[in-house]
Amino acid sequence: MRKGHMANVLDSLLFNPQPDQSQQSYIVSQDEQGEWGCSCPVWKFSRKPCKHIQHIQDARAEGLHRDALAEPRIIYANVCEVTKQDALTIFAPLIPLNDVHFLATVCVDLYAHGVGWKTIQRTLLPHANLSRKDLLRYVLRHGRKIYQHPPGQQGLTIIPHLALPDIPKYQETPEAYATRTGWLLDLCLMMWEDEKGKRGNL
Repeated sequence: MRKGHMANVLDSLLFNPQPDQSQQSYIVSQDEQGEWGCSCPVWKFSRKPCKHIQHIQDARAEGLHRDALAEPRIIYANVCEVTKQDALTIFAPLIPLNDVHFLATVCVDLYAHGVGWKTIQRTLLPHANLSRKDLLRYVLRHGRKIYQHPPGQQGLTIIPHLALPDIPKYQETPEAYATRTGWLLDLCLMMWEDEKGKRGNL
């Protein structure tokens, strides 16, 4: 990441220190070339890798869902599908009554955009005994159900794939894809497993 260059940021995450640490928070970002940067003095003045970047990379590689990262705030809006507004704001569509497929899609998309599963369970699945693996398998099998474009138009449509941040490279492993794109490792592993199963059935 070039000196002073924080434009074209694909992802910015707020690093929140533990209670026994200083109360300073820093923004960890990744640019279009995959290079990392941090707003802390160590990175800003010496361009040396800092503990904040390492912490975010470790959390992503391990598929941890994000106790040390600021969780995005969900705002229900007139959108066709879950949409990232900025690093700390996610727009979510209103969910039609009794539409389990649409609900599953919104839950999986929110999780993929960095909303913690406990938050999703509390806000969208308070009485349902469904795991994130159950919902992900459902969406992988049946596709993502979203509103037709433009927002407000009547009707729903099904997209037969997950909304990936980037196209997987040839022979890329799920671990490498998660590290490169910031996508959660558990989603990558299940998607790779699903694709492998589909190829095996051909």
